[in-house]
Amino acid sequence: MPFKFKRIEIALGSYIEYNSKIERELGWQRNQIEKKTGIKKRYISNAKQTTEQLAIQSLKKLAKKTSLSGVRYIISVTNTPSIQFPSLAHRIFSICKFHKDTFCIGLNSGCSGYVDALIIANKFLKRNGGDIIIVTADTYSKKIKKDNRSIRPLFSDGASCTLLTFSKNGWEIVEEKYSIKKGTTNYLSLKNDTSNKMENITMDGPEVLSFGISEVIPAISSILKNTKGRCVLFAHQAGKIMIDVIKNKLNKKIIFPTNYEKYGNLVSTSIPNLIKEYFSLLNKCDSAILSGFGVGLAQSHIKIKKK
Repeated sequence: MPFKFKRIEIALGSYIEYNSKIERELGWQRNQIEKKTGIKKRYISNAKQTTEQLAIQSLKKLAKKTSLSGVRYIISVTNTPSIQFPSLAHRIFSICKFHKDTFCIGLNSGCSGYVDALIIANKFLKRNGGDIIIVTADTYSKKIKKDNRSIRPLFSDGASCTLLTFSKNGWEIVEEKYSIKKGTTNYLSLKNDTSNKMENITMDGPEVLSFGISEVIPAISSILKNTKGRCVLFAHQAGKIMIDVIKNKLNKKIIFPTNYEKYGNLVSTSIPNLIKEYFSLLNKCDSAILSGFGVGLAQSHIKIKKK
């Protein structure tokens, strides 16, 4: 069943953290972070901004702009809930006057989570119809040690709400590709640190990059085969190194927008934030690839074409 992205709304952490602050605190040379990551700034949640609050903020923006009366499904995506259960989707349901039979499902998924949710949403639409909300939210900064030189410069905090609805002239998912690499679950994970009794995110950067080169690029290349017409690739905005590696391996005719420079790595909110910023570009294309990869180490990709 064809669908359209009726509206996407974003909520970001309230504090803008520029590279100069981290460079002073952690002994980086001036402008070194931008040269290495391509990122100029990050959006960091304040002490009172939880993952749930950012999600609710994005939902309220959505509710102000469009009716949610047709919503029958809410799918949430987060790695960093401040409340373990019920799920973020159930909490979103409690905020607005949704239909009492609305189905809620929460995914513990990272940078591939938005694409995971779209794959699930598409199956719901085909079977039962009804509008769907996908909400993504993460506050990674609260789980990263302040002295972590390798990953603190990368991640931002943010949330999104996407309203999907049936449209005769909308998009159809014509191809799906997803996989998980065994033995890699410790390469990007959130664990309890017994030394300070806190949860901390750790990442093995070289292993994550290796995953991108050996697994992600072949998957994107495969799904791009036989793609005709004007096509845009909305890839997870992991940062300069990964994006440059992907870009250099792809057909130069593929349109490849980026915005990690302005926002950093927004985890599950990365792709919807990119689509919102380049929404007019999406509507001018015949097809699009949505590509998520990261935590797991997992990857999910879909190709969508206009009906």
